[in-house]
Amino acid sequence: MKYRSRRPLQQMFNRALRHQWSAERLLVERIEERCAEEGIELSTREKRRLAECLGNATFDQLMFRRRGSRADRQISITLGDSDVEWLRKRLERIGGQLPGVIETVAEQIGQDLLTRLEAGWPREARLRSRGLGGFRKRLALVWGKPIDLLDLLITIAEESGSDANALLRRAARRKSPASVEVLTRLHARACQVAREIVTLLRAGFADGAMARWRTLHEISVMSEFIRVSGEEAATRYLHHQAVESKRAAVQFSQWCHVLGEKPLSKRQVDRIEKNFSDALKKYGESFKSEYGWAAESLKNKKPNFVDIEKAAGVDYLRPYYRMASHNVHANPKGILFRLGLTHDEVLLVGPSNTGLADPGLSAARSVSLITCNLVLMLPGLDSIVVAKVMLSISEKIGRLFVGAENRLDRAERRLRRLRREEPVVRGRSARKAKAAPGRT
Repeated sequence: MKYRSRRPLQQMFNRALRHQWSAERLLVERIEERCAEEGIELSTREKRRLAECLGNATFDQLMFRRRGSRADRQISITLGDSDVEWLRKRLERIGGQLPGVIETVAEQIGQDLLTRLEAGWPREARLRSRGLGGFRKRLALVWGKPIDLLDLLITIAEESGSDANALLRRAARRKSPASVEVLTRLHARACQVAREIVTLLRAGFADGAMARWRTLHEISVMSEFIRVSGEEAATRYLHHQAVESKRAAVQFSQWCHVLGEKPLSKRQVDRIEKNFSDALKKYGESFKSEYGWAAESLKNKKPNFVDIEKAAGVDYLRPYYRMASHNVHANPKGILFRLGLTHDEVLLVGPSNTGLADPGLSAARSVSLITCNLVLMLPGLDSIVVAKVMLSISEKIGRLFVGAENRLDRAERRLRRLRREEPVVRGRSARKAKAAPGRT
């Protein structure tokens, strides 16, 4: 896609305006009217030649030769005050038409650009696909083993979670129905998010993978807190949907007309209000806060996520959670710090083969924790073995990711050292020195 020059569309727009309303064009229009008064009609070719001469200011007398005309006829045209007044009125009229012309010209230029881009995109897409294929092969040479092992861990989590879900739901009627509902659904969502992280890692998007781990961490915190707090907390967690639906309905009603959406029907609003009021009657006013479902377990009228994280015993991961948050929010740290960069001199706009260790090993830990919380609800040796296998694989994944990162760091430092030591060669001898580095 040849769209590299600075402000090419503005240049096209300026040319279009000059073509319509340049000083030469207006003067030609006025001279054409004056010639018409003398009974002479200028052809398109003559008007173009006249505009060129006016633009270059290289003539005193202009001669047009016409076929069939045997006698020369001289016309003298002098531009005076009346012509200046004509130009002034013409420019005023142009000023009033300018907004519409800008919109028309911009639309024409946009359509032309879109046509060219669409025509050239198939070839560009093939080139980009070929380049990305080579990049991902090189990335796999460094990170392939830990990412493959993380893929294996997620597969074990999916299969063991599926078995646990089937067994637990059969027994849920007799014991802990709310806990089973919450933990199985949290586990299913965690597996999906973990798959997204693997996809981002294989594509070289470390910062995106870390942002998705932030969600995975929140799921693991809820899973651990529900496991520790028991059935009552799980029940409150499920019923808190009424509070979140109420908050969403209020926001939607405020902005639905701006968004061009139909407002909620009276029946929908009544149902949401009834569920909300029933939940507050049952659990109290503290239940309407963002994490009000955990208020009773934490003995805190208005708990926040940090309180739940601390109660779950995973607050030691808060530094990683904070780092992941930089990739979610538009704060200054998020634009100045990137996992996919080894130095700050580059602006990262695509994939990179660095920075994959933190999201990779963090995802392994979270998936293991969430799966263990689910499978250990089933007493027996099978659950214990699955938990131990997952923890063992998780530790190995961490070692492999850290090892790959260390190798990349050493290679980067070695490359920088070589660049600093490389002699500066200028002029005609540069090509020879590049061919024979030892000769400077």
